[in-house]
Amino acid sequence: EERRPAISMDQGGKFIIAWSSADNDNKTIYAQRVDTSGILIGNNFLITQDQNSLKKSQDIQLVGNRIYNVWQDTHAISTSWDIWCNVLDFDNPVSSHEDIAKLYTDNFTLEQNYPNPFNPSTTIKFQVPITSQVTITVFNLLGQKIIELLNEKKPRGNYQINWDGKNQHGKQVGSGIYIYHLQTKDYSDSRKMLLIR
Repeated sequence: EERRPAISMDQGGKFIIAWSSADNDNKTIYAQRVDTSGILIGNNFLITQDQNSLKKSQDIQLVGNRIYNVWQDTHAISTSWDIWCNVLDFDNPVSSHEDIAKLYTDNFTLEQNYPNPFNPSTTIKFQVPITSQVTITVFNLLGQKIIELLNEKKPRGNYQINWDGKNQHGKQVGSGIYIYHLQTKDYSDSRKMLLIR
């Protein structure tokens, strides 16, 4: 079942059609290129390769041989709908997880660190919907503070911070499970990560 089609045509007469598919529980957006004679170009392709999250309300624009896409997306770990976008080449519309950009967020979000397990370092991403004092702290399983990675005011936006596996004294910590905790005035969340030496 195909849903919510969107279409865009450039000044030369070629156009592109995009739609969401219920075949994969609304986790997929497809598109198809059409030349100036109305003949399909190649096969259907994916607007985004990420098929873990729910998607809806896609829109598409074809400008200067570039395909500009925007859609609402839960992006796997979130329960809220955020707006995401990417830009693809008309002649070679290949998408990847890395080329997806988040336009804004309506909720605080703490994402799973990547890579996980990790050695020697890992990246923690988080989103802030309003200007907030944000603290990110790493603890061991005993609840002992290992290091405070962040403690500053952040405006609305998307951020990432790295942890190099060192404690607050600059010494490497041992292998094991650690907890990273995000705290603001109105929100808190924690996730586990695994360090392997």
